Amino acid sequence: MRINIILSVVFLFINYKFFYFVHVQNKDISILLYEIVVYFVIFLFLLNLFSFSKLLNRVWSILLLIIALFEVYFINTMGIEINKQIIKNVVATSYGETFELLGIDFALYIFTAVIFIYLLHKFAISEFKRVRIIRYIINTILLITIFFGLTKINNTVYRKFIKNDTPKVAPINFFPAMERYINTKARDEQIIKKNISDNFSYNNDKNNTKPIISVMIIGESTRGDRFAINGYDKQTTPKLSQNKNIITFPNATSCDTSTLSSVPCMLLRYTKKEFSFPIDETSFVQVFKDNNFDTYWLTLQDEAQSIKTFCEEAQECIDMHHKKYDMDLLEKFNKIVSSVTKDTLIVLHTMGSHYDYNVRVPVEYKKFQPIYTKNYTQDKAKLDNSYDNTILYIDSFLDNIAKSLENKNAFFLFSSDHGESLGEKQYGVFAKYGHAAPYDIAPKEQINVPFIVWFSPIFKENNKKIQSLSTVNKKIISHDNIFSTMLGCAGFKGSHINNKLNICGDSF
Repeated sequence: MRINIILSVVFLFINYKFFYFVHVQNKDISILLYEIVVYFVIFLFLLNLFSFSKLLNRVWSILLLIIALFEVYFINTMGIEINKQIIKNVVATSYGETFELLGIDFALYIFTAVIFIYLLHKFAISEFKRVRIIRYIINTILLITIFFGLTKINNTVYRKFIKNDTPKVAPINFFPAMERYINTKARDEQIIKKNISDNFSYNNDKNNTKPIISVMIIGESTRGDRFAINGYDKQTTPKLSQNKNIITFPNATSCDTSTLSSVPCMLLRYTKKEFSFPIDETSFVQVFKDNNFDTYWLTLQDEAQSIKTFCEEAQECIDMHHKKYDMDLLEKFNKIVSSVTKDTLIVLHTMGSHYDYNVRVPVEYKKFQPIYTKNYTQDKAKLDNSYDNTILYIDSFLDNIAKSLENKNAFFLFSSDHGESLGEKQYGVFAKYGHAAPYDIAPKEQINVPFIVWFSPIFKENNKKIQSLSTVNKKIISHDNIFSTMLGCAGFKGSHINNKLNICGDSF
C-alpha cells in the first residue's frame, strides 16, 4: 500500500495544471479539495487493482506511470488532452512527422522520466510486499464506496470538465480514449465504396478548343486568418495580393480538425453534417476519371489509407513524400500541365503549415524573424513568425501554380484540411497548440481555413458567371462547397451537385 500511496501523490503532482484550472474556474477551495481527494482515491483504486501480486503490481504501476508521463507532456507543452482522435492521428502519422513534433525536448523529458522510474523502482517498488487477498478485497470495496460518494458531491464540476476542452487527468482519461479508439477503429478503416459517377454528365464545350485543367490543392494545418489577403496585419501574401484573378473567402471553415477526417470530407459529396465513417462512396476524383479526364494525384504526404483510397481513384497516384518542400511538387505538376492534350484533373496534397513549421520552408522564405528554436516555444511572437513564414511560402507556391496555368483554360481551388492553434489562451488559462480538438469545442483557430479560388483569363472569358464573383468574398463558405464547386466549375451536371454550394453555379 505504501508505494501505491506514493504513486498516487505523484499522479496528483504531475496533474497540477488540471487542479490549477479547477481553482481558477471555481475560486472555491472546497471544490479544489474535493477534486484532489476524488482523484487521489481514483489513483489509489487503479494502483490497487493488482496489489495481490508483486509482479503484476510492479508492471501495472510502471505502465500507469509511463502513460501518465506521456499524457502530461502533451498537456503541458501543447495544451491538448489525449482522446480518440489524438490516438488515431498518432497511429496514422509517419515516423518523420512524429520526430518533428516531439524533438529534443521530448527526448530529454523521457530520459528524465526513465531515471525517475528507475529510482522509484529501486528504492520503493522493489520493496513492495505482497498483501493478503482479503485485504485487497476490503480495500477495493472501501475505495469504490468513497469514490462514488465524492463523485456525487462534485457532479456539477465533473460535467463541466467533460464538456470543456480542458486538460484531463492522466493516466485516467487514456483508458476511455483507447476504448473509444478500439471500438471505432474497424468501422473507420472500412472502405467499401459505391461508384457515384453515373449520377453525373459531362459535355465538353465544343466551342472551346482548349481542354480544361481543374486543380485541387489540399493544404495542411493552414489558417485562413494568417493570409494578408484575408486581413492579416503582416504581409504574408505579397504575390496573391497582386493577383486580380484570385477570389478569397476569409470566413471559411473546415469539416473537422484532423486530416484523417477532413480530407475525405473535402473530397466526398457529403456536407459536414452528413459525413461519417466508414467511407462508402467514391469522390469527385473518380467522377472526373470516369468521364474521360486525365487524372493525377501528387502527394507530399505519406498518405493514410482513408486518404490514399482517393489517390488511387486517379489514373496516376504519385507518392512524393520523400521530397522535402511543397515546391518539389511543381516539377511534376508543370510537366503534366505542359503536356495536356485533353481535359485534366490534378490534385496536389501538400505539407503546408504542418509542424515543424521551420522545416516546411527553405531559408530564403524565413523572412519573419526571430523564429523559435525549441518545440512549441512559449515565446508566441517567435512561434507566430515561424508559422507566418509557411504562409509566405504557400503564397509563392500558389503564385507559381497560377503562372503555370495562366495561358490555359484552367482554375484551381485551394483550401487546408484544418487550422492550427498557436498558443492562444483557452478559457483565459491554458495555451493551446496544434489541432485535433473535438470539433464542437475546438477553438476557432483550428477550424478557420483558407478558401481561395483562381480562374485563368481564358476560363473567365468562357464563363461569364465568374465575372460577378469578385463581390462575394464575405459570404460564409466551408468545405461543404468543395465537391460541388470542383465538378460545377469543370462543367459537370448532376443531381449530386448543389448549385447553392457551387461557386460557379447560378444560385451561388
